Amino acid sequence: MNESELLDKTALQQAQLIRDGKVSSEELVRLTLERIHRLNPILNAFVSVFDRAITVARRKDRERRSSRGTLPIFHGVPIGIK
Repeated sequence: MNESELLDKTALQQAQLIRDGKVSSEELVRLTLERIHRLNPILNAFVSVFDRAITVARRKDRERRSSRGTLPIFHGVPIGIK
């Protein structure tokens, strides 16, 4: 699956891919940040970006690996807030 296909999925679809182990939260966050840095100078859609997003994504991946299915549905899915 290429970057565009992955990032154009809904949050629910991305969450399912994370749960199924087809993509990690870290990978999804990295792709999201790359897209933001590439397009934000043109779109000016983001005022700020969470500096520790990749660190938090790694933690979410560890939590998912050690959990027994008790995590929230969107655990580890990156979001933008307007």
